[in-house]
Amino acid sequence: MGFTHLLLDCDGVMVDSERASCEALRRAILEVTGTDIPHRFPEDFVHVFGLDVRSCVAWYSNSKISDSKISISISIDPDTVRAIEVAKEAHYRELTRNGVRAFDGVELLMRRALAAGLRVGVASSGSRAKILRNLGTSGLLIPELIPEPDTAIVSAAQVAAGKPAPDVFLAVMANTGCTDPRRALVVEDAIHGLQAGRAAGAFTVGITNSLPAHLLAPWADRVIAHLDELTLERTESGGDPLKELS
Repeated sequence: MGFTHLLLDCDGVMVDSERASCEALRRAILEVTGTDIPHRFPEDFVHVFGLDVRSCVAWYSNSKISDSKISISISIDPDTVRAIEVAKEAHYRELTRNGVRAFDGVELLMRRALAAGLRVGVASSGSRAKILRNLGTSGLLIPELIPEPDTAIVSAAQVAAGKPAPDVFLAVMANTGCTDPRRALVVEDAIHGLQAGRAAGAFTVGITNSLPAHLLAPWADRVIAHLDELTLERTESGGDPLKELS
């Protein structure tokens, strides 16, 4: 039984944007609430990697993070969350005003997958505007790679619950005709994303672009350091259609 779908997270998997995204979140929370969250990258963001803004704010609101200089206390009322979302978008646009770069290997992986007959989808916690900006400025938002962006790209803002809930992956599966989640291969750089992929029933691959392998391994069926290592292990013949087309 081979894979029929390749489902990719955007930040940290397709494009090198996690550092800018985390800094934009820090600036937005500081601007709206006056609280400067711990911001050593990546270690201070391990618990919020892969979350949408509403879930990030909820985590900080419920967290017990404190040290001699800071104590976290952030309101999660809807107005505050929305203000942080708007501020983060503005800060992110400024931080990435020159665009973002695609990770080495992602375009080739997508081309191999499409040539092998797989459907390719994008499932991200970012806003749809952010996803489109990331893919556009990195050169990945082209018909040859994403033939049907209106349906193949899904933001957490479009579903009831963000990662680690499976909703965003289930939505992109439905949009791209995946009737058997076991035949979907999810690639994620974040713990919450891997949890979402696993909850959706997919085969999960963690890539160490943002976090070390030992943090990803409990939630991943496989961990890789580079997309060139990715193989489709669920083929009836044991072959790898992606590698065979390289």
